[in-house]
Amino acid sequence: MPIFVPVKRNKALLNLIGANVKRAREGQGVSQELLAERALCHRNYVARTEAGQIDISVSGLLALAKGLKVDPCSLLEGSLGSKR
Repeated sequence: MPIFVPVKRNKALLNLIGANVKRAREGQGVSQELLAERALCHRNYVARTEAGQIDISVSGLLALAKGLKVDPCSLLEGSLGSKR
């Protein structure tokens, strides 16, 4: 019988991803609404991801990267120890 082991959120990683999404979006002059439309998600999902409040899935990361027209790896770049 499989045992479920809860995984603690990595807040530093979520903040890093959120900061990278926001930086890429703002760098392109794209609104949260337009990114949400491109990524086929709700604007609140974009806002909460940027704020580090979403425990984003791989599918969500790929959708946002596609909406931003960036390599998904670029949304994971940076130091987990830095405050951005």
